[in-house]
Amino acid sequence: MLEPGKQERQAVLTQIYRMDDKDFNKHFLQGMFTGEIHAAPKTLATSTEVLKFVLNVPGAIGYVRGAEADESVKIIHVDSRLPGDKDYSIRLHPKSAK
Repeated sequence: MLEPGKQERQAVLTQIYRMDDKDFNKHFLQGMFTGEIHAAPKTLATSTEVLKFVLNVPGAIGYVRGAEADESVKIIHVDSRLPGDKDYSIRLHPKSAK
């Protein structure tokens, strides 16, 4: 999982998990307290680190921009679609100007 503040992380949290960082952290703390979850996801700083992690850890799942994925990883479908397909549901939204 990319570190907080990354656009990719925000897209995954809001569009797949339907939560923000605060809710995500609360979910994992509760799960660890009850024993349902044994460890929070590993947080990585860059897409390159995510790709290396997924390559080297059996069963690992990560997320990067579609254009950053390479042949070392398998790209999974979301709602039967791949990045670049029409109606692919996960989108990065430009950061709003402050």
